[in-house]
Parts: sequence; structure tokens; C-alpha cells
Amino acid sequence: MSNVGLSRSQQQELFKILSGILHLGNVEFISDDVTGPCEIDSEKQGVDTSVNAAAQLLGLDVGALTRCLAFRQITASHKRRKSVFMKPCIKDECHTRRDCLAKLLYARVFDWLVGFINGCTMARSWQSYIGLLDVYGFESFSFNSLEQLCINYANEKLQQHFVHNFLKAEQQCKLNRHSDPSLFCEFLHDTISSANLSRSHMSV
Repeated sequence: MSNVGLSRSQQQELFKILSGILHLGNVEFISDDVTGPCEIDSEKQGVDTSVNAAAQLLGLDVGALTRCLAFRQITASHKRRKSVFMKPCIKDECHTRRDCLAKLLYARVFDWLVGFINGCTMARSWQSYIGLLDVYGFESFSFNSLEQLCINYANEKLQQHFVHNFLKAEQQCKLNRHSDPSLFCEFLHDTISSANLSRSHMSV
């Protein structure tokens, strides 16, 4: 991260958000009824700790985070009147909302990180360049780091670009071409017999 320009404070903020997402995944809900409202399962070990840790690491109020996960906001409008209701969610809905929030936060972090790296590695001006193309497949290791993920992603994009441009152009060149040698010979004779050739040619 330091090599691509991320400062220590930015790295710490990233780690805080990722830790908050991990704690968010530990939050569990309990309900007395399958279709009834639910609440945080405080009796389960570590759940309250994870709720508080997630809120603190993400910079949120614990009560606001809990309400966001356990209640669904419904807005009803009739003519000029507008009403907002908070409907309690059932257990499965709460778990779905928890997972959606975690995925959304992770996607936003990933997009920001990709944008930051692209901004730091983008050339300010182009004089000349050397392009290297590796069109072969993914490399599979027992442990894949972020660096390997980026390499695999770049390889896949290059492969798509290569196939779309080079192979497609090559295919157009090969269309309507005869493979029979006698047809090629006939084509050659027709060409050298053209009136556009000013000098005489050998006999057939």
C-alpha cells in the first residue's frame, strides 16, 4: 500500500473499515416468532461486542446501526401528504440487511482503492511506451494476494482485448479465401492477365 502512495493514516482507515465489516458479519438476531420482529441476540457470546466494535470502527452510532438492521423504512405518499413508517423486520430479513450492508461497504472500499491506485499509476504524459501482452490463463496458487488478483484481472482484460481486436481482424482476413490450389492458380492467372499490367507475361 505504501508503494502505491497510500499514507499511514489512509491505510489505518482502510483497516478500520474492513475490521468493521468483519465485525458486522458476526451480528446475530433472535426472534420469539418466525414472522415477528427481532432484536440483537445479546445472549450469544461476542454479539454485543461485535455490534459495538462495528459501530465504532465504521464511525456510526450503535442505536442507528441497530435500527438500520432491524427496521425497514417505508414511505407512503397520498396527494400532498407524505408519511414515513418504520416496520420491524423478521429474522431472515435482518440477516439479509446485515449481509447487504457488509457487501455494499466492501464494494465501495474496493472501488475507492482501485480508483486511487489507477490515479497514482497513471502516466501524466505519453512520449513512447512498450506494451507487453500475456494472453495465457490464470495462475493458481494456494494463497492469492491482492497483487496476484490484480495480475489475473489484468491478464483477463488483455486476453479479451486481444481476442476482440487481433483475432477478429484475422478472421475477417481469412473469410472467402479458397483453400483449393487449383482455384488459387486460376486466381493468379486472372490477375497477371489483367490489362493493368503493361509488360507481357509468361504463357500459361
